[in-house]
Amino acid sequence: MASFTLIQCESQVFTQGERLYQSQCANCHMEEGQGLKRLIPPVASSDYYVAHYSDLVCNIVNGMKGEIIVNGTTYNEEMPSAKSMTATEMTNLINYMNHKWYPDIEIVTMSDIQDQMDSCLDK
Repeated sequence: MASFTLIQCESQVFTQGERLYQSQCANCHMEEGQGLKRLIPPVASSDYYVAHYSDLVCNIVNGMKGEIIVNGTTYNEEMPSAKSMTATEMTNLINYMNHKWYPDIEIVTMSDIQDQMDSCLDK
């Protein structure tokens, strides 16, 4: 019974994260995270995602401006901020993206994400 409950809770986290991704990110980064040609970078199979993972929360919270290089392609479209996202939503979103595209990255906790969000908002 306990195993079933854990799997059920984990599944719900990824479901909530998927809904957030679809409503907040997929319009630009596309449904499967592949990005939009040379306009919007991919989040799936992205060397930038992995190399700048420690900045991920701040990049989502504050948005991004300026040129970045992802998988050898230069992108320069502005990404809007998501300052209204809660720590729970951010945790679910990141865990969904990690689970879907980067399964080797460990599950993040809400307290870690909250700390990161707090430090991002101070900048």
